Amino acid sequence: MKVVILAGGGGTRLFPLSRSWLPKQFLEFDGKRSLLGLTLERAMGIVRPSDLVVVTNPKHRDRVMLELESVGALGAHLVLEPVGRNTASAVALGASYLLNLGVPRGEVILVAPSDHIMGPAGEFVGAVDKACELALRGRWVVFGVRPAGPETGYGYIEVGGPVGPGFLVRSFREKPDVESARAYAEDPRYYWNSGMYCLTLGCLMDQLERHMEDLYRLVSRGYDEFISAFADSPSVSIDRGLAEKSSDGAMVPFNGDWSDIGSWDAIYKWLQKDGDGNVISGDCVALNCEGSLIMGQGRLIAALGLRDMLVVDGGDAILVAPRNESQRVGLLAEKLASLGGRELPELLAGCVNGVSCRSLIRGVGYDVTEVQVKPGGAIDPHHHAKSSESWGVIEGKARVTIGNREMTVLAGDGVWVPVGESCRIENVGDGPLRLVVVRIGHKVFGG
Repeated sequence: MKVVILAGGGGTRLFPLSRSWLPKQFLEFDGKRSLLGLTLERAMGIVRPSDLVVVTNPKHRDRVMLELESVGALGAHLVLEPVGRNTASAVALGASYLLNLGVPRGEVILVAPSDHIMGPAGEFVGAVDKACELALRGRWVVFGVRPAGPETGYGYIEVGGPVGPGFLVRSFREKPDVESARAYAEDPRYYWNSGMYCLTLGCLMDQLERHMEDLYRLVSRGYDEFISAFADSPSVSIDRGLAEKSSDGAMVPFNGDWSDIGSWDAIYKWLQKDGDGNVISGDCVALNCEGSLIMGQGRLIAALGLRDMLVVDGGDAILVAPRNESQRVGLLAEKLASLGGRELPELLAGCVNGVSCRSLIRGVGYDVTEVQVKPGGAIDPHHHAKSSESWGVIEGKARVTIGNREMTVLAGDGVWVPVGESCRIENVGDGPLRLVVVRIGHKVFGG
């Protein structure tokens, strides 16, 4: 079996921590592993690193490589999408890569999103074994989860009669309204759609030929030509492109805990709570608060009398919202982006896990930000076409690469990055690396 992990997506549903340049699969909430790291660990429980294929995009390449290194999976295969074209094309690209390696059409592949949580491990392995059994019978298999309640943020699967260790798929239902979600949650025929699939390479190719002819023609040219023409691929999910059109599907229940971590309310439900039902992390003081998620990052958050609220400090922006509005956070992030420059995605566009930032001061044409990098963490190569940067080391030891020049910078020293120059900063010390960065120039907050 091969495992194809989809790690190329972007998103802002967990704004202000997730951004277009730092999607949620690279976020860590338990202080140990990112969501992608947890996905890789699950996959390595059923296959060797050499049987892993991670599909991502070029701007996330270095982040993914660090994740692979952190879990001991540098033997995995990395496939880069030239442009984002949703999950159907991403899965097809991973399959084309495997076929190009000579993997037979009868090989089973497990397609897994990179940003979900699942457990325990035994339930995951058991569900995969059942799915493989059905896949080897010629069916494509989707993993379903019994609804824990009426959830409007998930798609649903309606199942029919039994088939082997699973059920026939009767229909897919898109994210429902509240009334429909309540009905689905009470009906044993309905399951949440996990977005995870299991099928053979041959089955995938046959389904593409029947239901997505344009994509099939591109894949049929071979991997190299497919990569060259990838921009012509349809931008559609594998659910809509294949699963909803096909009558050859089966569903295997996953009976453990599962969440796609698609909203702050989902994060709240996943994380451990105190006696008042609060999730509190970072430098926070809460008094007379109940059922709230409060996450600090570098500065004190003082909360009084909150009920079922979200307060999340993202360093350069703070989210304050009722928990029941968490599905609309992405819309808020889109509005911010449309205003232009109200938050600073450019500054840490190269950051990987282990990097946090805190805005200190901003003015017309300049900004000052404090940055902290965990041991082994790095800010990947980045440059600004119309602004310069000054990086000063407050604490720790940094390896700085500016263009082709590499230098070691200790506490009390700093470097200047001219306009247009590429810069990479890595923590090579044993403790945290703390820096202050000053940006000056056009296109800097109001400039």
